[in-house]
Amino acid sequence: MNDINAPSFDAVELLGERLLRLGRLAREVPAAEFLARAVGLLRETLSIRSAWWGLASDRDDGQTVGLYQADVSGLPDAIAADWRQIAEVDPFARNTFERRGQVQRLDVYTYRHVPALNAFADRYGFRYIMAMSLDEPTTGQLFFVVAYRDRDASAFGDDEATVFRHLLRHTLQLWHHCLQDALSRASIDGIVRAAWARPDGHLVYAGPALCELLYARWPAWDGLELPAELVQRFAGLPCTVRLPDGVLEISRQDEHVRLQRLPAGTVVPLLSPREQRVAHLFAAGLSYKEIARRLGLRPATVRTYLRNAYVRLGVSNKVQLGDALGSKGGR
Repeated sequence: MNDINAPSFDAVELLGERLLRLGRLAREVPAAEFLARAVGLLRETLSIRSAWWGLASDRDDGQTVGLYQADVSGLPDAIAADWRQIAEVDPFARNTFERRGQVQRLDVYTYRHVPALNAFADRYGFRYIMAMSLDEPTTGQLFFVVAYRDRDASAFGDDEATVFRHLLRHTLQLWHHCLQDALSRASIDGIVRAAWARPDGHLVYAGPALCELLYARWPAWDGLELPAELVQRFAGLPCTVRLPDGVLEISRQDEHVRLQRLPAGTVVPLLSPREQRVAHLFAAGLSYKEIARRLGLRPATVRTYLRNAYVRLGVSNKVQLGDALGSKGGR
């Protein structure tokens, strides 16, 4: 890899103007959209055809990288899952994750001896790659961006690499501030335990402590889309989900869904107020339709609340449900 030379005067002018625009973006757009807009500015600045970015972490074996989040610009959503299939034989990616804070550049033809990497590049039609990873010290995660150019384009130059590096460093810092503001000026611990997702379950941000909770319950979780069991709960928000290693609070925040791992020792009712009322009415002999009509719910929602009540109270029939509600008060 060539050393990155000092930028030219033109590059300095360009960088200064882009940093001002980046700062304005951080004040003008919601935190959940900031990274996508920032990468869009990066593409515009450096004539990048496409890019993807996300958060990652080294797994315990020291050889593989776990993705907590991935988003794309000018690429199919499937590229993250596709790349995971070749991650262990991708030397460029390994260099990017190991040499943190250093811009890595590649002409894919250099790795003709790595068939999987070349097949990956052929599928998406790129030749030149520029990437960098940065430690996110408040969460312990690894932030990365990978940018591509086509076969007919020019390779990334030294000045472009310098602009790329500075823009990414500022992007990460501004994004952290956006997260704190969006999470009601949460402490660092709050950011580590929080996550955002789109209504379809696609992760926008996920803190490592919350990810640990999900991995403990779903060891095969891919880190990109929330487990289907959690997404199903979005129909009845807000709600609280008890998992073997902790408690997860899920609520709506603007157009996204917010997840929060509650601190250890937090006392949470077994049933929400609405679940408790539905359970009491059902135990008293009312049908799904009667409960739905009385509470202004759909019968399907009543069934969901009752299913949750059965699971959380550890019962399997109406008699046991009534006994549990009487002895535990639904708490």
